[in-house]
Amino acid sequence: MQIAHFSDSHITAPFSPGIIPGLFSKRIAGFLNLYLRRRYQLINAERNLLNVLRDIKARGVDYIVFSGDITAISLKHEFLRAREIIYNFIDKKKLFIIPGNHDQYTYLTSKNDLFHSFFTSKDDFISYPYPKIRIFEDQAIFVSINTSRFNPLFFDASGYADPAEIGLAQDFLNKNKKDMPVFLIIHHSLLAPGGIRDVFFHRLRNEKDILDFIGKNHIKYVLSGHIHKYYIISCKNPQFTQYNPGSTARGSNPGYFLYTLKKGHEIESEYISV
Repeated sequence: MQIAHFSDSHITAPFSPGIIPGLFSKRIAGFLNLYLRRRYQLINAERNLLNVLRDIKARGVDYIVFSGDITAISLKHEFLRAREIIYNFIDKKKLFIIPGNHDQYTYLTSKNDLFHSFFTSKDDFISYPYPKIRIFEDQAIFVSINTSRFNPLFFDASGYADPAEIGLAQDFLNKNKKDMPVFLIIHHSLLAPGGIRDVFFHRLRNEKDILDFIGKNHIKYVLSGHIHKYYIISCKNPQFTQYNPGSTARGSNPGYFLYTLKKGHEIESEYISV
């Protein structure tokens, strides 16, 4: 079984009068930051995503994981365009997609769960919306705990995992864990490059709760996003490997991770640059 993993595509709505009403919120700061400071970093976001999806489709990958931030500032126009692009290349039954902090950018976006109105259906999951759980071909269990939340401060991109949600995921694994690997999929990275904690306003605030969950269930593979640089890092206590594919939106050569599930619950990973 092969799994493709990409993240942080940050599809951006082109400026038009139609998006102006949606900017009267925290989005105005994000919009100004995007168009004045980060515009040229994300200028190829849509083209890059298309290139990644074309390559994944050409390889005939079995399943696809997207670990959050499909939009830039969670505008309806951005969700619409992102869905159009992704579902043009990927069968939604093969896609395991979760929101990032940019997909819950405002209070109303988060409260109304705009992300799930465009992506995923409860029929595709054993547990939904959080924790999000699927078993693929009796070969792997995918568990996602939501770490993204609305933060009122425009510079705060930190995350938090609800302990109640962790408890529900634990109950499921206690009753249903079989002889197959468990992949934990979260948006916020537990470890930044170099094995250090991420900066305060960018980190998962209660990562210890997630680390305890990983240790208790002997989870070996954590698939994350949020940090716009691809890297692999291993942790010894608890013992797991975190894979972050970086952002498809940045640069002119985006990429993704390709995992091949081997016997003995081991995976072989390769970073594919397109």
